[in-house]
Amino acid sequence: MKELLKLSASCCYKVSNGMTIQFWLNMWFSSAPLRMLFPHLFMLSSHQNATIREVYNSNTNVVTLAWNRPIRDKECQQLESLLAEIERNLSIFYSVDRRVW
Repeated sequence: MKELLKLSASCCYKVSNGMTIQFWLNMWFSSAPLRMLFPHLFMLSSHQNATIREVYNSNTNVVTLAWNRPIRDKECQQLESLLAEIERNLSIFYSVDRRVW
């Protein structure tokens, strides 16, 4: 069982339709989940289990994140960095998401 957990933790995802990949929790963006790359924003998120499809509108290329409170000035830079990276790296397709080992 421990081996399965280790293997699952090292798995990353190839985004296609974004319906099965969790935006903050799964490793789809880089070598770590977004919750680890942007921990403060993750803690402020009111939808920590949201899928990519739930936060990203592929028709408008807009990311909509929900927060537990308004974002403060000191957090705006982190949010801008997150959104810029997503804009550069995310494309949604009409096929099924898949795991990449």
